[in-house]
Amino acid sequence: MIFEKDDELKNKNDDTFVGKFTEKLKGPDSGSWGFFKFKKDNSREHVMIYCAGLEMPELNKKYEVRVAKAQKNFKLVKYIPVKVEIDINSEINIHLNKIPSVGKATSKKILDTFGKDVIKVFFDESKEIQILKIIPKTTYDKILSYFKKNEKQLLKINDLINQDDEEYQKNIQFFFSNDLQKIYNLLVKIHENDSNPNFIELYKSKNPYYLWEKYDVSLSDVDAFAQLLGYQILSKQRIYAYIDYAMFNLEENNSTFVNINDLILTVVKYANLPNNNDIKEVINDFIINKIKDGSLYAKENLVSRKEMREKEKHIVDKLIFINENSSLILQKEPLKELNYLSDDQKVAYEMVTNCGVSIISGMPGTGKSLIIKHIYNTLKLNGYVEEKDFYILAPTGRAASNISTKHDISTRTIHSFLRIKNDKEDIPSDIDFEEVKILVIDEFSMVNINIFYKILSSCFNLQKIVLIGDSNQLPAIGPGIILNDLIESKKIPTVFLNKIYRSDSEDIKNYINFINGLGDIKNPYFVEFFKLFVNKIMDKVVDDVEIINHYKQKLLLNTENTYKEFVYNFSESWVEYVAKGFTGNQVNIWNSKNPFEDLSSLFIEKVKKYGLFNTVILCPIYRGSFGINLINKAIQSKYNPYGEIVHTSKFNNETIEYKVGDKVIQLVNKNEIGISNGDLGVISGTTDDKNNKKIFVKFNNGEKDFIVEYSKEDFSNEINLAYAITVHKFQGSENESVIFVVYNQHSGMLNRKLVYTAVSRAKSDLTVFALNNNIYSTIFMKTFNKKEQKITNMQEFLGLEE
Repeated sequence: MIFEKDDELKNKNDDTFVGKFTEKLKGPDSGSWGFFKFKKDNSREHVMIYCAGLEMPELNKKYEVRVAKAQKNFKLVKYIPVKVEIDINSEINIHLNKIPSVGKATSKKILDTFGKDVIKVFFDESKEIQILKIIPKTTYDKILSYFKKNEKQLLKINDLINQDDEEYQKNIQFFFSNDLQKIYNLLVKIHENDSNPNFIELYKSKNPYYLWEKYDVSLSDVDAFAQLLGYQILSKQRIYAYIDYAMFNLEENNSTFVNINDLILTVVKYANLPNNNDIKEVINDFIINKIKDGSLYAKENLVSRKEMREKEKHIVDKLIFINENSSLILQKEPLKELNYLSDDQKVAYEMVTNCGVSIISGMPGTGKSLIIKHIYNTLKLNGYVEEKDFYILAPTGRAASNISTKHDISTRTIHSFLRIKNDKEDIPSDIDFEEVKILVIDEFSMVNINIFYKILSSCFNLQKIVLIGDSNQLPAIGPGIILNDLIESKKIPTVFLNKIYRSDSEDIKNYINFINGLGDIKNPYFVEFFKLFVNKIMDKVVDDVEIINHYKQKLLLNTENTYKEFVYNFSESWVEYVAKGFTGNQVNIWNSKNPFEDLSSLFIEKVKKYGLFNTVILCPIYRGSFGINLINKAIQSKYNPYGEIVHTSKFNNETIEYKVGDKVIQLVNKNEIGISNGDLGVISGTTDDKNNKKIFVKFNNGEKDFIVEYSKEDFSNEINLAYAITVHKFQGSENESVIFVVYNQHSGMLNRKLVYTAVSRAKSDLTVFALNNNIYSTIFMKTFNKKEQKITNMQEFLGLEE
């Protein structure tokens, strides 16, 4: 038995079997856990084994397994492949004999020449000339075609060939015994052209920590591998990796400069190190070394990654160069086509036609997409060809779909344009952006530095860029606040659109302005509403006539100190009273004592009036006692209690049943079939084939319904319930009816930009669903006035530093 070698680690309740996993009975296709049937060798007996926290074993592959008794069944502790006796030549001959025109003589010649390396040789294109020395080209093509069609079977045979190799056995024993199957599979792929390398010895001299940054593998797995190889917890390679990892994660909060003390504490946390001064000093020394070698850039007590700094420099230089040097002036549309535009919209349009780089910023409903329509028409008028000379882009599928649906304009997601699935993926080398001269990017506040850098570095012949967005909305997920930095710098021509056209409700317009200015003494909307309401409420809030007269007199002074004194020194109840002034037929505040019951009833009521896809619940977070996971389950149980269950899987550690009729959201881009992250659909059905089950989701692209087919695995990885979704996911979209959940447990997330983004999604009906009383004074006033300083390299390059 293989596991006898580490019997000292064996629990007395453990047992060891040899055999094969023959069937997966339960568990998501994502592979986070599984319940398997296992057939013991030389026995008809089957046992049931539960697997979690490990890479899932392959079916019908021989393993030695260590299991722990768990009630009637077993839990998998470890597993390792077992050597299988096989006649390799016979196995290869069986396949060669299935190929027309490959007779025994040809098979023998091939096997005599290449021996057990036959399969490897035929899958290596560089060996074609060598193969053609012994067989004709037509025979080679037939064999290669057959091998490609039967690749899985042949590669399994190839694995069995390797099992006699001493280095292979060492690798298997090491990686499987230490639950590092993912690392092993990655290394096999990386070194597929090497002759059975000993990974253990190779990576003792080759830094293993580079694997997490270059490949799709977790740092924790790489770290476990490295420490088993002998790398110490304070080794240079390990701490450098965790410094970089911490920087990547801290950049997700938008700042590209990180406080050194915050960085040290984050490294301590991620690297699972003792939190003491000696350890912090060691990490600080490594940070200093990275500053000296240039991989980190330091400014006072802040550091930034060199790679990030270079990206930001490139962005600023490219935009300023285009703005100062572009000679592309557009012929305008006839005046009769533009007369209906507002003055601000006309100024924005004029700016776009004349400037190399321009920014249009405005609240939802101010007509930004209308300007896009006129830009599109103008580009066509000037002879530019869409999706060749110019592209209209948006960061999400929903945002792209909104433009396409409203104005019949071909609009792509940025990821589709670049042909990548995520920000980390490299742009395919076969894409040619040479002819792209003009880009119009909507919802630009959602674009981070990494993706914008990819755009600008790929489209090297750009002559005009139009950036459109709302600087008050949530910033991008990832590094940078590009739109805000560019606007604040005043180096790029900018027009602000102020008049709201989109919302069907004056109540909603006023409420959006109220939220946008709440507690911000310098915001003109806040001052305006403050003056408007203060005289109305003074008599009702305060009994003392002297106090009333005091504040009324001070208001006439119109100074910042007056507002501060009133807002922060006076009773907090005033803001609750002011907020009530904005509630009406289209804006409602719902204070709930039975949240799940009340929210479900409210949702169903709104769906009856506005429809399923024109009603949405927005919430800041997935987890928690009133997060999206539990809200979705509660709504499903009331709205769709009897739908046929088509799939069960885990999302954020919550087991979710999916039913026919459920509203769902696509979580990843599938550019090849026109589906994007954030697209909403409804489960329409499933197949009855147990072994090859398919699940169908109906989407609408603005013109027609279409069905997308998912395997169980794809469905688990790409779909979630969408009765409630995050504010981030819905940014760039709009709905007739929006229900925004406010709960004090979410208060850390409820900053001004998030609340503003949420409430400004509503067109006709807005409900603020509160689980607490006095949300304006106890939550919003406190969180809105917390200073969240975002520090970027772009601010320095744009001359924004104090």
